[in-house]
Amino acid sequence: MEKILFIAKNIPVPGLSTNNVILQIAELLRKRDNQIEVIFPKEYVPPGLNFHPKYKHLTNLKSWSVNELKITPFTYPRLPLNNQAFRLLKLTNAKLDKLAEKHKDCSVVHGHYLLPDGWMANRISKRLKVPSVITVRTSDVTLLMNSNKRSHTWKIAKDTVQKADKIHTLNGPVKRFINEKFKIKATVIPHGFDDSLINKNPISEKTIDVLVVAEAIERKRVDWVIKAFKTIVNKANLYGRKMVIIGDGPLLNSWKKLAGDSTDIVFTGKISHNEVMKYMDQSRIFALPSYNETFGLVYLEAAFHGNAIIALRGEGIDGIFNEEDGVKFVDNYSSFYSTFSTLLLNKNQADDMGMSAKIKAKYYTWDRIINQYLSFYQSALDS
Repeated sequence: MEKILFIAKNIPVPGLSTNNVILQIAELLRKRDNQIEVIFPKEYVPPGLNFHPKYKHLTNLKSWSVNELKITPFTYPRLPLNNQAFRLLKLTNAKLDKLAEKHKDCSVVHGHYLLPDGWMANRISKRLKVPSVITVRTSDVTLLMNSNKRSHTWKIAKDTVQKADKIHTLNGPVKRFINEKFKIKATVIPHGFDDSLINKNPISEKTIDVLVVAEAIERKRVDWVIKAFKTIVNKANLYGRKMVIIGDGPLLNSWKKLAGDSTDIVFTGKISHNEVMKYMDQSRIFALPSYNETFGLVYLEAAFHGNAIIALRGEGIDGIFNEEDGVKFVDNYSSFYSTFSTLLLNKNQADDMGMSAKIKAKYYTWDRIINQYLSFYQSALDS
């Protein structure tokens, strides 16, 4: 049994729900007889901003537990400027050293974001003389792309990457970025899915031509899908084709307005995960050309259900799935429209792609992914 210390800034906290995949990984590792503890880097709340929406959930935040995972907040200062955001991190050195003493029996320290998680992981691991593992995500790359290469943010990011024992990414584009900018090799381990939730007896007939599952926000680019679907249906007289859009959010009414009075486009709103799986089982094409996708588990689930996938190049599953794996990667609206039109007009091609996607997706169950994490941690210990 190993004791692994997670440092993760993007996890659900009391009063604020968010993606829980990091805690899911922690729980799955714990079930493999590993001891996991979690440190939550908590931004310092400036005086007078206790009730601001950005900080309200952080005010008076104490240690808490999820199942048997103990989570401890650690306050750090962050400046509201990309180029200088982490300039004051060194003020936490003494506190981090004390925190390290509380976790002196850990075997590996894993920072789940580059900054500040990775910087903290390096500090603690150096103090304890154990390996540090750092995950670099799409959001980390976005921060760096919006920062000057001569800035403090860029310099501290480079230093953090170079001092880590192992670098992990969730997709190919981030791996390439790390190699190109910092000359460091990274290991790709994507997220997995729980195959126990998947229908083991899928239906034989696909009754939904296109499926979209997304939060109604701009970066999901569902407007592309709606616009292209309406145009293709009208030009090719494909009336009777059906597109289902699942999800809720601030742009939902805008999407509905764009769809107009089309009876071929159905909005379900937010529904349960089990219901989403049933829709995926019935769909032929899964279209989601969103950007700033670190991975996108929904692509993987759609692939396992035999959907042909359309995704944006350089995002999410690019580098995990390739063109021969039932995925078409597009660069802009024009290439999206062309690809989408081809698949809508050719059901056999879409079905063949869906079969390839399903075969590939079977390699990404959580059981297999946790095996990869364990091997990765062991390689850090052995190096």
